[in-house]
Amino acid sequence: MDSLDLLRATGWRPGRRVDTSEAESTLLQAGYRLHDAALTVLAEFSGLIIDEPEVPTENRATRLRRRQLWIDGERAAVESEDPAACEDYSEAVGDILVPVGGELVMTVLIGERGAVWGAFSGDYGFIADSFVSAVAKILLRPIGGWWLDHRLPDDPATEELIRQRKLAEETSNRQRGWRHFWGR
Repeated sequence: MDSLDLLRATGWRPGRRVDTSEAESTLLQAGYRLHDAALTVLAEFSGLIIDEPEVPTENRATRLRRRQLWIDGERAAVESEDPAACEDYSEAVGDILVPVGGELVMTVLIGERGAVWGAFSGDYGFIADSFVSAVAKILLRPIGGWWLDHRLPDDPATEELIRQRKLAEETSNRQRGWRHFWGR
């Protein structure tokens, strides 16, 4: 099984295109800078929830812990790293990163040149040169066989900045009514 098999199992096909106007609007309103590579990934893969393949095992708990990679610009704008954190990651890697989805707690980001990055709470790492390759690295890797291998600088000023950004994000989410977004 490869990444194309996983994608096809979700209903994806080469050349698939979906309307991304709502995702674009939500990402822009949240403060993200969009670029062609992110828009291309969103147009082709939005709305997909890609499941890790089930591996036959006698351990029922292992079978129930399958990972999922979701692609959704609107959800990414609400659930992922905040725009200021994405600016920090962008500066660290020398590319403009835009959130397009996630897996567990990791935010999936697309660079302006199409590279795929992952980030979570100050940790970040390169995943792959293309989204299709990233699907394989994220979902076909052995558990524990891949990780975010960089960290934003840990100094008191950076920690305070991260804390302030999280507080601002929480306030913004309350004001935006994220519960309304999820129909609650």
